[in-house]
Amino acid sequence: MAAMVFGHFGYQVSPVIQQLGLGLFIVAVGLSAGPRFFRMMKTSGIVFGIISLLIVLVASVTTIVVSKLFNLSPALSIGIMTGALTSTPGLAAALQATGDPLASVGYGIAYPFGVLAVVLFVQLLPRVLKVDLAEDLKKKSGPVRNDESPEVMTIEVTDPQSIKEH
Repeated sequence: MAAMVFGHFGYQVSPVIQQLGLGLFIVAVGLSAGPRFFRMMKTSGIVFGIISLLIVLVASVTTIVVSKLFNLSPALSIGIMTGALTSTPGLAAALQATGDPLASVGYGIAYPFGVLAVVLFVQLLPRVLKVDLAEDLKKKSGPVRNDESPEVMTIEVTDPQSIKEH
């Protein structure tokens, strides 16, 4: 949003800074999601792969239809698609492939709606499927732990000889 406002008033960011910012964002997301990604791929990789392909296929067909219907430029269309999918790496690829800043405009327009759709989906899906999340949490026996969970320990030093004053 800020980029759209500043862009409206003629401010521009050099392509080097744009690429650096996108690259740092992608690295940060990758570092935070990386360990979980490989663990999930072992257990549910095929299912997630099929779902991902379906999402991209539906988004692509929808983008083509809307683009033709409203006579949108290819750069704007692909920007809208990447924004609706909240795909920053997709925006980087769109900018590199088209060389047109309209991809960023499309991304900026659609991104808030994509985020809102994800939030609504996560909130409404349990209700539609009639899943009681509170009840499911009660069924869990203790906290959910994985390899990245911090350990909690209480250590009591009872030997006075072990404590040295500095």
